[in-house]
Amino acid sequence: MQSSHYGYSHVWLLTGTGEGPDLAKRFLKYGWKVSVSVVSTQGANAYQELPLEALWVGRIKGVNAIINILNEARELHQGFDYVIDATHPFAEVITNNLQIACKKFGQKIIRYERSIENSYNSILIPNLKVLSKLPLAGKNVLLAIGSREINVGAIALREAGANVYARVMPYPESIVKARAASISDQKIAILRPFENLNSLNVEATLCKHWSIDCVVCRQSGGITQSAWQEISLRQNIDLYVISRPSNSSCEVVVGNMKDIFEKVIH
Repeated sequence: MQSSHYGYSHVWLLTGTGEGPDLAKRFLKYGWKVSVSVVSTQGANAYQELPLEALWVGRIKGVNAIINILNEARELHQGFDYVIDATHPFAEVITNNLQIACKKFGQKIIRYERSIENSYNSILIPNLKVLSKLPLAGKNVLLAIGSREINVGAIALREAGANVYARVMPYPESIVKARAASISDQKIAILRPFENLNSLNVEATLCKHWSIDCVVCRQSGGITQSAWQEISLRQNIDLYVISRPSNSSCEVVVGNMKDIFEKVIH
């Protein structure tokens, strides 16, 4: 279904969410060339079997690095028709850098961002530091926020008098950060994220095993947030959800895959 209007039709997809592989497959189905950027080797595994033009692994450091990639693409193959920013909702730095770089370069960019889930049984908080002011003394609190700010969360919970537990990804960096936050090995669960709502039995069992009173997660949308809402509802656990940052710098934001393809494929 590739339109002759686009010719070579090449998209650069930057992704840090579970929707990334599906986005890549759909563009390939439409006959587009696809180059993908992911942060980790683990994230790259889902793309290994796809006929991509390129699969880049690692953090892109700054606006100039992005412009260099855009320049090189223009020299090698006439550049990209679109940049699709499907990075994590809380990955503010890369999103802002992409917006700045693409504006300077005159590159079309679309920000894909999951719709915000209705947190019908949760308490929305602006940031992790707020936890220190909440009535959590003596409660067992599970941090399910990834590892980047785990130390901030652990400090705030200890200031509130809570017992800190953590769920982190099975990556060396994540484990090191959890330990650096002074969380004992006995209170760290090393698990991959939810694959679907039918795969929440491990986390549900973990909450029971540790007698968890509260869970802290992020307003990331998608399966992860929905799963924690389901577990908290079933087990009568308090759920604190950190508000998603506002990406006000993004000019074009879409909330589902259908909207992306309506914009780029005519």
